[in-house]
Amino acid sequence: MNVRVNDYGTIRRHSWAIPFEMVLIVSASLLLYLGNYGHMAIALFLFVVSFLPLLVERIWQVRIPAFIHTAYVMFIFASLFCGEVLGMYIRFYPWDDILHLVSGLLVAVCSMLWLTTVIQRAKMQLSAWLYALSVFCLGAAVAVVWEVVEFCSDQIFGTFMQRNDQFDTMTDLIYGTGGALFIAVLLYCYLLEKHSLGLGRIVAYYVQLNRP
Repeated sequence: MNVRVNDYGTIRRHSWAIPFEMVLIVSASLLLYLGNYGHMAIALFLFVVSFLPLLVERIWQVRIPAFIHTAYVMFIFASLFCGEVLGMYIRFYPWDDILHLVSGLLVAVCSMLWLTTVIQRAKMQLSAWLYALSVFCLGAAVAVVWEVVEFCSDQIFGTFMQRNDQFDTMTDLIYGTGGALFIAVLLYCYLLEKHSLGLGRIVAYYVQLNRP
């Protein structure tokens, strides 16, 4: 086995995400000074979960591309920190819809890469439609689970993520599953050797990055 196996979970691929994590720590300190303990807890929570890609690399022994690390941290920063702490959910109404669309895209891409790893290690073969359908189902499932998380957060911690609005919940699900469907369709086209708007390059780069 090549020595590259030792770089699972290293900070090198995570380096572009560090500035956002620094902002979270500084903000948590400032919020503590101001006595805003609720938002301070959110900032600290986001700081902790921002290192999830490094943990995933260690557990699954995969190398996640740097842009996935950065996109993930940027997303959680834009969602709970900008959305809840900085009030973007209220100040800019489409903010929530945009984030749900982005989450659908990001989750679907991560699901695609995860399935690629599982298929390669198990030496399986999936048809193009089943591969794409699996990616879509995983993305849709996460969209549903996230709505449950938003509901629990609003009820327990008094946040304003669902705006007490059934219409908002349904549009969130549409945007989240729509993003997952878009990636699934691109994946299907890629597997059929048709144009995939660069998705094939992501898969190829991921496969190359995880060679022994």
